[in-house]
Amino acid sequence: GYAHAAGERATSGARAAQQASSDTVGQAQETASRGKDHGANLAQAGKEKLSSAASDTQQMGSDAVASARRMASAGASKASDMVQSGWEKMTGSAEAAEQKGADVAQEGKGWASQGAEKAANLAEASKQRVASAAGGAKESASNAAARAQQAAGEGYETMSGYAHAAGERATSGARA
Repeated sequence: GYAHAAGERATSGARAAQQASSDTVGQAQETASRGKDHGANLAQAGKEKLSSAASDTQQMGSDAVASARRMASAGASKASDMVQSGWEKMTGSAEAAEQKGADVAQEGKGWASQGAEKAANLAEASKQRVASAAGGAKESASNAAARAQQAAGEGYETMSGYAHAAGERATSGARA
């Protein structure tokens, strides 16, 4: 019984080992096949990327050349415009300076004329103020003289009144 059981186990172990070996070989072959396909796919993708990058690089170079040409053309046009603008500004500045000089001269004449007129007006006003001040002083002196004369008259009347009253009192005292 032991011998039979041991034989069965040995046979079963041998079968299991054979199956495991067969499975391992199958898996290895499948893995190798998959690796081959994956490698081929990677190689194809790399080839396509390289081709695309080369095409992109060529297009970028062409675009850069076209852009450089456009910039050179625009730069030449801009330089021409700047020269023309500079000439126009110089000419315009000279004309403007000439006109400004004429305007300033005209304005100066106007100021001189106004200054002369103002001086004449000031002289006339000063003359009138002097005459007015002289007339006022003369009138003030006359008024002062009249007031002094009036005050003297009032003083005389007052003194006369005092003298008369004193005389009355003296006569009254003598009678008494």
